[in-house]
Amino acid sequence: MHSREIEARPPEPALAPAPRRPGLLETPWSYASRRPDGLLALQLCGVLPADWTLQLTRGLAWRGASLQTGYARRTEGGAWLAELAVDDRLEARLDSIDFLALATRPHEPLRRAEPRILEFELGASAAHGGSLALEVHAWDAVGLVAAVLGRAAGVGLVAAELILATEEECAFHHLGLVDRRGAAPSACQRRDLELVVSELLPG
Repeated sequence: MHSREIEARPPEPALAPAPRRPGLLETPWSYASRRPDGLLALQLCGVLPADWTLQLTRGLAWRGASLQTGYARRTEGGAWLAELAVDDRLEARLDSIDFLALATRPHEPLRRAEPRILEFELGASAAHGGSLALEVHAWDAVGLVAAVLGRAAGVGLVAAELILATEEECAFHHLGLVDRRGAAPSACQRRDLELVVSELLPG
């Protein structure tokens, strides 16, 4: 078995209240502002492509940035609510980037070694009509979330939920995964996911 119990888990965030204006949850939009600690606060909302979390994290990784904390969750109606903190302090600042475009167009994986993870736990969840709950503990690194989501995409899975926490350069990330139709993953996909994620463990 390549996984083991992770002692620390990210806290469960409260969902932002649904906007009152009709149609606002369906129409995609994004908004970014600079936080006092230097991180970029990113909000996204609306109906987005199934793989938008993968494309966003890959796009950020190409720019030397990474997701640090926050959440992204698909609602029952299919729209997304996301509040994320982006660390873009290593390279060019991203204040003027169109994050909605970044999340909705394809990006190739980084042409560099994937970040390693320290440990992971994989289990079944009743959330989102049946999903796989993947919890990852790793040293924070550019491309970490993109690497894990890329491995999931390789076995036909996408995120229905992300809960991200980073503290003192340690990342504790939770991913709720479903198949590309939004249905519960098969037993075969679970086995394949465990195999490909275990390849990110230290050799």
